[in-house]
Amino acid sequence: MSISNQIWRSTDLIRGEIPIEKHKFISIPALSLKYLEDNEHRFQVPHEAKLSTIVKEPGLLKENLRKAVYLIEEANPFLQGAFQKFCFEELTDQTLFKFLLEMQSVDTTQQEFPEMIDELMNRIQQEEGRMSGEVFTPPSINQLGVRLLNPVSGTFYDGAFGAGGTLREAEKHAASHHAHLELYGQEFNLDAWVLGKLLLLVSGKEDALVVYGDTLLEPAFVEGKRVKQFDNVMMNFPLSLKAERYEDLEHDIYHRFIYGIPPKTSADMAFVLHALASVKETGRAIVIVSNGTLFRTGNEKKIRKNMIAADVIEAVIALPENMFGGFNIQTNLLVLNKQKPQDREGKILFINAEEEFQQVRRQRYFSEENIEKITKVFNEGQTLDNFSKLVDNKDIQDADILCKRYLEEDKLDIEPFGKVEFSRKSFEEMNMEKKPLDALGGIYRGINVTSKMQESEQNGYKVIKLSDVQAGEVLVNQLTSYSIKNNARIDSYKVQEGDVIVSSRGATIKVAVVPKHEGDILLSSNFLGIRLGKSIYPYYLKAYLESPVGQFLLTSKQIGTAVATINPSDIKEIVVPVLNLEQQKNLGEAFIEVKVSYERAIREAEKERQKESLRLYEEMGIRNTFKLL
Repeated sequence: MSISNQIWRSTDLIRGEIPIEKHKFISIPALSLKYLEDNEHRFQVPHEAKLSTIVKEPGLLKENLRKAVYLIEEANPFLQGAFQKFCFEELTDQTLFKFLLEMQSVDTTQQEFPEMIDELMNRIQQEEGRMSGEVFTPPSINQLGVRLLNPVSGTFYDGAFGAGGTLREAEKHAASHHAHLELYGQEFNLDAWVLGKLLLLVSGKEDALVVYGDTLLEPAFVEGKRVKQFDNVMMNFPLSLKAERYEDLEHDIYHRFIYGIPPKTSADMAFVLHALASVKETGRAIVIVSNGTLFRTGNEKKIRKNMIAADVIEAVIALPENMFGGFNIQTNLLVLNKQKPQDREGKILFINAEEEFQQVRRQRYFSEENIEKITKVFNEGQTLDNFSKLVDNKDIQDADILCKRYLEEDKLDIEPFGKVEFSRKSFEEMNMEKKPLDALGGIYRGINVTSKMQESEQNGYKVIKLSDVQAGEVLVNQLTSYSIKNNARIDSYKVQEGDVIVSSRGATIKVAVVPKHEGDILLSSNFLGIRLGKSIYPYYLKAYLESPVGQFLLTSKQIGTAVATINPSDIKEIVVPVLNLEQQKNLGEAFIEVKVSYERAIREAEKERQKESLRLYEEMGIRNTFKLL
């Protein structure tokens, strides 16, 4: 039986007595005591603190464990506080005794023991999911990030080191090159810090310098008036935290935010800038960020713009969804480099690795082949269709560095044509006038229908929702009315006859023209409205946006993972071929006639089908048993 299986089996003894998220705070501290005993030639291990001594007195287990933890921390200062989450007091004496006997039988001197520990932690994390705010980076993402950094000497820093998986992977990589790294880390979550400290110990990396504390407000590693700089940095910080003590960040004494002050609403960019400030001129930093960090506006946009101007962004690698198990948000590796290779100066490498994964049950991970492909493309700066591309900084649009903006999927399933391949080059080379949507009309948002708005047929406003647009038409007669009070912007949500509306949420993009109607009708926030000028015919625009070209252009503007969305600022850039108005009307009305003919044919086919079915039922002898109403 492998060590991890042996330890995993032993956790069955404590199931039911403590919550599953606390199991690791029994197993890992107990294993740490056994590890210290098995390696007493390297550590100070008083006789009373040895696990083999403790289990000899079953009646004094808890008292002796308390004493053992105190003695170990006193004799080994680098372990100060590391056992404070050891929750053995919550077990019954009988269960604790059986569990410690199991731990005592584990041989921690085996060469593969560190790997078994990683396997054990991976099992624990998969069973728990994302618990207690702790951040666990999946092993294969650590492997990919470390392979990209390729740390074989010097220093390695993780300012949000969680349970230390990234640091352990970095040292493992260095060891495979017969080298050794100086490991540094800081973690604000006490549970994660305690666990990480002990995991580093039992992995043979007790010389790692990891500190408990707030990386942003009180960085542990400083040199004078700036943070210490390291050869390699990799961080997976908690996403979308609000910035605490914001005034301290605004007046940061370590000068980390020279590219701009991060917003109060999200500390994501503060962590990014901390990582950048913490890497040497000759090093690289990798941070794991959400999609939003790459395209959000406001202060974050200003920071990205300045970082692009300073040419410190080397690559953006889009990762698959569902890699973290406990949450569905899509993430990216943002690679930072202050001295990019000469052939990459003034450029950013985009790699779309969203489909590069393997899956067992619901858990996605990178295989060795996936990691090798991504690493090879990154190291060589390759351009592969729909996978990777080097983009000049001057071609970065609006400081938006989302991979999807620069690596388009050129094959889409579009009704009623099926699989369609789009050629942007051919589209751009079309010899005809093209205009962006915002040059053809004004774009407006819909109103957010909340639970506070009560349905009201008598005194309400009718609202167009997603379900009210079917087969390209607004079903005006089925609209629900809502009582909306004290909304000063109500007029900005009103639709007019001839407005073209486009759904802004969801994978399926709906397009419709607002028909003639009576009374006021509002557009819901699931749509964007386009109020057209006199140079464009609404049904021509509708036909274009429903075409394979229009659907491709709209899809290319979608962002988000759980729910795809289109922003007004993006849809205004959609380019439309503009014919003269008479041609537009002729084509628009021809498309209407095509639809009418199709629906007529469908109705005729349904009638014929019904007629033939009834005839066959007659032959079956059952026709007289039912009548059509």
